[in-house]
Amino acid sequence: MKLLKYNLGILLCLTAIFFIACDSDDETIQQNPKPTIKFTKVGDEPVIAYPGTELSFSVEMTGTAGIKKVVTMLDSQEIPGSAKEYPGNTDKDSYSVSYTIKSEEVGKTLNFVILATDNEEKKSTAEYVVYIQAAKPGIEIKIPDTAPETVTAGEVVTFDIEITSATTLRSIKTYLEGLEITDLTKETFENPNSDTYVFSYTTTDLNAGQTLSFTFEVMDANGGIVRSEYSIEVTRAVELDINEFYTLKIGAQASTDAGPFLNTTNGEIYVRDGAAAKSANIDITLFYSNGSYGYYFVSPSDASIEAIFKAPDAITTWEHRNSTKLKVIQMTPDEFLAINSAEMIQNLYTNSSEAEVEKLTNKLGVGSIIGFKTVADKYGIIIVRSFASGSSKGNVTIDMKVEK
Repeated sequence: MKLLKYNLGILLCLTAIFFIACDSDDETIQQNPKPTIKFTKVGDEPVIAYPGTELSFSVEMTGTAGIKKVVTMLDSQEIPGSAKEYPGNTDKDSYSVSYTIKSEEVGKTLNFVILATDNEEKKSTAEYVVYIQAAKPGIEIKIPDTAPETVTAGEVVTFDIEITSATTLRSIKTYLEGLEITDLTKETFENPNSDTYVFSYTTTDLNAGQTLSFTFEVMDANGGIVRSEYSIEVTRAVELDINEFYTLKIGAQASTDAGPFLNTTNGEIYVRDGAAAKSANIDITLFYSNGSYGYYFVSPSDASIEAIFKAPDAITTWEHRNSTKLKVIQMTPDEFLAINSAEMIQNLYTNSSEAEVEKLTNKLGVGSIIGFKTVADKYGIIIVRSFASGSSKGNVTIDMKVEK
């Protein structure tokens, strides 16, 4: 099936979310013609919102001439509390900003501009566009209770969805992980206010072990949009000699959402309180550096984290501090998905020319891939999928594959 980038086409001025370096007509945010700071979107954000909605969006930044300051502008005005300044040696960081929609903004297209300044006072920008509706339109999407929750890789998932709309229907679309499946787009209807929409998707071996997240989007003639989510777990037809874990959330040292200690055997995440009793099962630790503004994986045996992980259950009191070895692996996310054996993981690790360490010196970024070898000589590999925020209270979402 052909996949296209997520495109709503609500108005001429609202056609997509985009996080790209771009020029601006406003002199206060005029960007350097050759952007020195690259922006990467983190997480999925709405393109439609309503009064009272709190928008929260994040980017990762990489600067060839450093990063000095970042701020978010709306209507050429700085959003209070959005400014962040950096020390002179900063070349990477994660940046987040939140904004609550006001009732007087109904009907407007809000253009948030993230403005970053490098150490040479050159500016780079990224934009985030959201359209404000007064209220949700009168559209109902009914996914049947019989829609499957699991499927074997290679099989077809298909079922009917009942759609009703108080206003004439304009389109029905299906997205997989934010990408439109154009073969499933429907724009012609026998009944202008209702439709039986046929959803059909053929899974592949690359989907095996994952949970696929689909979004059904219905638009009416007024441009009103309603979406409904559907997820399905794809299992493998043949049992593998590796365990696969998806969307694991591991927290930094001060996170209240998730613990910082990872058991790679079963994918469990442990909080700090009570970790000493589980120390024999802890293979990898996550921490956030306030000095370099970055997340790092580290082996529990590394002495540098003793000052970070004090009470409760100070790491210096643990009976076991496993010496897990770590390596940066150079590969693409698609190549990560294709890994289906312990032999593949071991070969990737042993053939990597990167240094084998107990503490990574490179900040983790979205798409970073890290190989590891535990004290039990089990090889595994991790890919970073997203960040919640850039701080010691934040967390990182990962996928992991490890030999049984």
